[in-house]
Amino acid sequence: EAVMDLIHARSERALAAADVVITTLGPDDAAPVINERQIHLNISGWGMQGPYARYPMREGLVAARSGRMLEFQMQNGRMGPAYAAVQVATLAASQLGVQGVLSALLIRDTTGRGQRVETSLLQGLIPYDVLHLTRAHLEKRFPEQLPPQPGMTRPPILGYQPVQGKDGRWLQLGNIFDHLFLQY
Repeated sequence: EAVMDLIHARSERALAAADVVITTLGPDDAAPVINERQIHLNISGWGMQGPYARYPMREGLVAARSGRMLEFQMQNGRMGPAYAAVQVATLAASQLGVQGVLSALLIRDTTGRGQRVETSLLQGLIPYDVLHLTRAHLEKRFPEQLPPQPGMTRPPILGYQPVQGKDGRWLQLGNIFDHLFLQY
């Protein structure tokens, strides 16, 4: 019991001294502000409120419910959703969190106060599918104005390049456009 008390006391001190605290607790993150200069980032699955706020934070669930997987219909030669294996929402949400924390740090330099920053996997999907996600939801509400579009008729273009190194390890490269290879 004494060891646990010591561990708890040390973690409390470390938490109090941290410039930035990052959690993935969603609406269950009720951590009080420990010091007024601290930045607190919470990445959730679905956002902090609403009917899906307490659903599990799983990329597949978010992608399916948001309509992202439906975009890949006909990829397997059939109508209906197809599983999107690359976890783009997780990557994008992490980068949105970094941007939010950096912005909060800049504001803290001026005001002296920290703040809470929130983003979600759902928000992370928006940059990938602005047109299709929006259209999928509007088609249901306004079917006369927006008749359904057919799904994919060809395989998707690979937006990254997986390559195997001499040592047998795999790397995933994103530099597949000419302008990314140019040296200036």
